[in-house]
Amino acid sequence: MRSSNNTLIIGEAVNLNQDLLAIIDASINFVPSLGIPVHGIIGYDIFKDFVVEINYSRKFIKLHNPLLYDSKLSRKWKKLDLIFYNKKPILEASVTVDKEAIPVNLLIDTGGSDALWLFEDSTQSLSIPEKTFDDYLGKGLSGSIFGKRAVLQSFRLKDYQLNEVNVAFPDS
Repeated sequence: MRSSNNTLIIGEAVNLNQDLLAIIDASINFVPSLGIPVHGIIGYDIFKDFVVEINYSRKFIKLHNPLLYDSKLSRKWKKLDLIFYNKKPILEASVTVDKEAIPVNLLIDTGGSDALWLFEDSTQSLSIPEKTFDDYLGKGLSGSIFGKRAVLQSFRLKDYQLNEVNVAFPDS
């Protein structure tokens, strides 16, 4: 069900004229996989109007008014620009497969339990590594998701590089 022109309040953040979607399908239940009740999902329609600060170690998400936000850049974090494609936040990065650096566009999904999902793309020479195993990757709104798991040589995001990164390749 869809409801329009709502006022949404999260902490001190207020968003006017917000659309809300309700999923009434009882078979969609995230409790078994997450261990806590999930009452909804927030995404682009909320985040587009705020500076979003996510701190996994301290377990918080803060929404800041962009007109009042004072960015205090430090050595601990770095500002990265997002690209939006069909209202989806994308980060540009690169992965190394078979000693070849391949540019990738990554959809940011803060609700995912895996660090990195990649889709095989023959136009970018992004193929699934030889050493993989088949696995259940999770459940999405359209049902169970299966695929392969592997380890990449490296993952680079601007100045940061991680080596031997676990990755999931969902079945198409």
